[in-house]
Amino acid sequence: MEKIFIAMIVIGLSITGYFGYQWFDARAGVDKISTNEEDVITDSANESAEAPDDNNSEEQNDSSSVEAAGEPEAYTLPEGNNTDTSPDEASSSSSDNSRDSAVMSDEIDQWDKGENVAKLKIPELGNSYSIYWGTDDESLDQGVGMYVSEWTTTPEESRHTVLSGHRDTVFTGLDELEDGDSLIVEYENTQYVYRLQETWVTDAEDRSVIVDKDEPTLTLTTCYPFDYIGSAPDRYIVEAELEQTNSL
Repeated sequence: MEKIFIAMIVIGLSITGYFGYQWFDARAGVDKISTNEEDVITDSANESAEAPDDNNSEEQNDSSSVEAAGEPEAYTLPEGNNTDTSPDEASSSSSDNSRDSAVMSDEIDQWDKGENVAKLKIPELGNSYSIYWGTDDESLDQGVGMYVSEWTTTPEESRHTVLSGHRDTVFTGLDELEDGDSLIVEYENTQYVYRLQETWVTDAEDRSVIVDKDEPTLTLTTCYPFDYIGSAPDRYIVEAELEQTNSL
């Protein structure tokens, strides 16, 4: 009986140590933003938001009237599959859509899976996150993963960039963000400043979030509820629009 008790303790400690190591390993991809850096980022974003642009206003009015006439086509990913599209489907999609399609498919092999490729900064949370190529389990165990698919792109392609992370490691506190908060991605010597537009909760099986977009958009996804124990049933979505770019 004593041996069984000791064995249970050893097994319990081993499990605790394993998950504890995973937690600390993922948290290693999160750094605190210094106060000076946070002020510079925030001031830069605020100045851009406050500066009116008459030309952009006219363009936005024109684009708004076009969007009102019809929403852009949305592509829903097949369950459990991120990248596969049959030739017939691809041909049909291209012929039905006059605008250029997303070109992430040309960059899928640009980086190795799990490679550190970018940085995400959220001034309102005071955190900086390493971004890794892919959203497989191994990449997400390191930190934030960049979604790689035919419907998403890197920031420099000015379409839809999707980042995912675990709620209990890297994206703790993501639900504290509010509309208007800034999100910054640093990729390939360029800083992309996004302004948060909307947050919502959706089912874990909903793949309609991963769609092609005409405008430069950043989406963050994580499991929800944040205090849920076990495999969470929903996903928390943060969507932001590109506001400005800066050379690094």
